[in-house]
Amino acid sequence: MMLHKLYFWFERIYRHRKYNTVISIGAACFVPEALKQLKLRDFSGPFDWMYGSDVITRLGYVYNRFENYFNSSDFEYVGENTESLKSVYKNIRTGIVYNHDFEPGDFSKVFPQVAEKYARRISRVLKYLDSGRRILFVYSELGDSRDVNQIIDIMKKINNRYTAEIDLLYVCHKPEIPIGKYCGLRRVSKNVIYCEYHYQTYPTETVAARSTLKDILGRVTKRRI
Repeated sequence: MMLHKLYFWFERIYRHRKYNTVISIGAACFVPEALKQLKLRDFSGPFDWMYGSDVITRLGYVYNRFENYFNSSDFEYVGENTESLKSVYKNIRTGIVYNHDFEPGDFSKVFPQVAEKYARRISRVLKYLDSGRRILFVYSELGDSRDVNQIIDIMKKINNRYTAEIDLLYVCHKPEIPIGKYCGLRRVSKNVIYCEYHYQTYPTETVAARSTLKDILGRVTKRRI
C-alpha cells in the first residue's frame, strides 16, 4: 500500500515537471538569480553573470554551437569592478561585458583559467541541447525590446539543429506597465513564450525585475502556456 502511494506521489511530481532544465540566456545577473531562488538553476551557463549584447546575438551563438564565442583576441579592458575589485573586460565581437570573472593582473595569464571555465559551461549546455530533453531558455530585457518575428525564426532554426525540444521565454520591456506587474503571457509560436514587464534599472532590478520574473517563471514552468 505504501509503495502504491509513493508511486503516485512521484508520478504526480514528474508529470507536472515541464522542463528537464532551465537555462538563462540573459540579459543580466537577475535572471540566473531568479532561477536559483526558484531552485530551477541546475548549473552555471555561458550567459550567466554578465551583460551586453542582445537576445538575437546570444541565440545566434547557441545556434552556431558557440563558435568564436570566447577568443582572447576579442577582449578589451574596460576598467575595474569597484565592488568585487575584479577587472572588467568587454568582448568586442559579442558585445558582452564580463564584470565578475577576471582577476586583476596580466590578461595573458588570467585569461586561460576563465576560458577553461566557460569551455566547461558551453560543453554542459551543448550536452543538454544534443539530448532528447525538454529545455527552457529565459531572456528578460534590460529596458529594450526586439523583433519577436526574428526571435521566432532563430528559435525555429535552433530546434531544427538540436535534438532537444527547446522553448524560449522572452520577457519584453514595456515602460507603460506598472513596476512589479506583467502582462501578455502567451505562446506566440511553437517554441517562443512571450511576456511583457517593466524593467527597472540597476540596482533596483534585484528587487523589482527579479521578483516579477520569478512570478512569470512560476506560471511558465508549472502550467501549460
